[in-house]
Amino acid sequence: MNNELINAADIKEKVVEQVKVSFMNLIPEDSFAELVEKEINAFFEEEKLLTITNGNSWDGSRSGLKTEMTPFRQIVWQELYRIAKEKFEEIKNGVFMEKVDQVWDEAKEEFIDVKINRIEKMAEEQALAMSANAFQMIIQMALEASSQQITLDMDEKIKEVLRMNNINVY
Repeated sequence: MNNELINAADIKEKVVEQVKVSFMNLIPEDSFAELVEKEINAFFEEEKLLTITNGNSWDGSRSGLKTEMTPFRQIVWQELYRIAKEKFEEIKNGVFMEKVDQVWDEAKEEFIDVKINRIEKMAEEQALAMSANAFQMIIQMALEASSQQITLDMDEKIKEVLRMNNINVY
């Protein structure tokens, strides 16, 4: 451990004093010093499976990160989580998110306009195609009907001319 950040001797001394007060000198001093040192070392060096919870999740369950870490690391990570959460809340509720919302609203309107224009264009193209098909069918049906009528009319005219000239073909 880096002694510049935390002076281990100071920590050890304070822990010894507090624990001594609690146990009121029931443990011999040399054994007591060993126990304190062992626990301080364990606090900074021994890793155990610990869970850092992040509160309730969206579905009401509690979840967290399960990892091997020292109790000291757990304290640091919990504090970092708290600080990061506060910063995220500041960002979420601040000017940055207002700008994000503004940009999204503008983009959303443009997106909707583009979609509406595409839909209108597709509808126009489909209407033209359907109209062309309908007109083609109408003209085809009219030509077929006219063709049959013309054939019948021509047949009648030919028979009439033949009768007028006393020509018997049938």
